[in-house]
Amino acid sequence: MSKTIRASAQKPDDAYLQVVRRISTCVEQQILSRIRDYLGRGRPLAGLPAQSLEAQWIAAYLEVHALDDASREDELRDLGTEFDLRGLTPPWSLVVPELARFTERFGKALRRRKPDPALVERAEAELEAVCDRLIEDRRAASISGERA
Repeated sequence: MSKTIRASAQKPDDAYLQVVRRISTCVEQQILSRIRDYLGRGRPLAGLPAQSLEAQWIAAYLEVHALDDASREDELRDLGTEFDLRGLTPPWSLVVPELARFTERFGKALRRRKPDPALVERAEAELEAVCDRLIEDRRAASISGERA
């Protein structure tokens, strides 16, 4: 019979810990800067109901990441900051699978130098339908949860 030998985890050295601390500090500074900027503009989304916040986040996220529409990046950042300030999590579980399916269907064609206008229009219409469906499903789940 042989004895099981466990590999012992090596203790991180000081250089590694210092790099981790530097990265953590950098990330924290970026988050604080984003929050300061958002609050400095008067926290424009503070009065938005949670359902509306989710709906706008879903639409902005899919447009930024599926259609590469940079025009909504600032809005998406503000929506994410509002989620952070409320202690809520954006509905990642809804958009990630949809984004993967959408990218699989339209990703390569939309990234070509001169995409076919009909394809772009069809992709935008499908993305809007996905958005509407996700928002409606979320709304319906919220309503049925209130009744329970």
